[in-house]
Amino acid sequence: MKKVIFCSLIVIFFLAQSCGLPNEITEPTQNGIKFKISNSTNFEYENAKVIIGGINSDKNFVEIDSYTLPTITKGLLFVHNGFDNKRWKPDFNEIKKIGDGKAFFKFQFDNKPANFIEFDIDRNLYIDLAKYEVIDDTGEIIIYIIKDDENDVNEDMVTGWTESMLSILD
Repeated sequence: MKKVIFCSLIVIFFLAQSCGLPNEITEPTQNGIKFKISNSTNFEYENAKVIIGGINSDKNFVEIDSYTLPTITKGLLFVHNGFDNKRWKPDFNEIKKIGDGKAFFKFQFDNKPANFIEFDIDRNLYIDLAKYEVIDDTGEIIIYIIKDDENDVNEDMVTGWTESMLSILD
């Protein structure tokens, strides 16, 4: 009886393989931008926006698209953290055509001027689109809303970084 069960399992396995059943489960693609926002203030922010664009040869920011964030409460907020159909997909090809092809980001609180999101005291947040064919998890934007951050050159309480910038730290 055990031999019959074992032989049956072998036959089923080979039939499954020959029918083209997948050997592994593939995950959905993760193209686009997702956000992780850390708000350490005691305030909520509504109608805040992230603006994406490039820097042209005249050193001017050219806006391509913007995304209005959901209400930012104290603590951590994950936005577009899912797979492909949930990510923000601005026109990366249009941004590539501007200047050196880097996508820069501005943050705008409701009814306030938009400022660049600073990565550190010397650099603004960006994704080098020429370096990445696909913006997948390299497009994770982490935004910090903190009072008195030493890297907050604009003094607007907003700094951040992205996975794609880790290579510049090496």
